[in-house]
Amino acid sequence: MDSVLQFILELFDNETAAKQFVADPNSALATAGLSDVSPAQLQSVAASAVPGLALGGGDPISGLQQA
Repeated sequence: MDSVLQFILELFDNETAAKQFVADPNSALATAGLSDVSPAQLQSVAASAVPGLALGGGDPISGLQQA
């Protein structure tokens, strides 16, 4: 899960990575070697990485896109 954590933190630190994720989250996850990460895993790691981050609606990918 460390690689998922690094990926999420990179989205907040790197504008280019964030734009790529917003444009095509599945491709961004695949490029990072995270295509097998489940939405539940992504949500769990995001919640621990950024306390108070509301990903809403049970869809962590769109939640991260909006964050």
